[in-house]
Parts: sequence; structure tokens; C-alpha cells
Amino acid sequence: MIKEKIDDRQFVSITDLQRSTSRVLDTDKEIFIMKNNHPFKVITSVEEYNKQIDALENLNDRLLEAEAYIRILEELKGSVEKLSDYEVRGNKANEKPVLDENDGWE
Repeated sequence: MIKEKIDDRQFVSITDLQRSTSRVLDTDKEIFIMKNNHPFKVITSVEEYNKQIDALENLNDRLLEAEAYIRILEELKGSVEKLSDYEVRGNKANEKPVLDENDGWE
């Protein structure tokens, strides 16, 4: 049924998945679904999915921080011009912010 195992990952054809769904899914390993001998979809646990999303969000946060740090350094060196709030947001910069007391933020 399972064609091969590589690094605890299982490769299964769509046909095999249809024929033996519960047996294929009865594993903690990632399952790569193959369609016409090409990778098509991946099945993983919710726990593993959440770990991957957390790691991606962490990397995105670190990238944003690095980009901000680079911009600060460039500004200190005088190689970039600082824009005003109005230049960035236009007329919205002159509008009073509207606060929603029930939005869930404290």
C-alpha cells in the first residue's frame, strides 16, 4: 500500500488513500499524497501544522524586525529620507482615530 518511506514521511497514491483511508491516516507521520507520481497534497497532524505556523510567524516577525533595524541604521547614516505621517497616509493622517471599545483589545 505505502509506496516508500523517506525520513518518516509516507508517500501514498490517491488510489491507495481512497482504498485504505483509515489505515493510511492511522499514523503520526506526514503523508504525502501522490497524483500521477507527483506530489499533490500533504496530510499532517493539527499539532504539527500549528508548530509550522508558529515557526513561520516567528520567522516573519524576525524578518520584520531586521528590516526595521536596517531602515533605522540607514536613516542614521542619512541614506534614506524620513517621511511624515501625512506623506505616508495622506488625509487619514489628519483624521481623529476611531476606537472600538468592544474589539477585544485592552
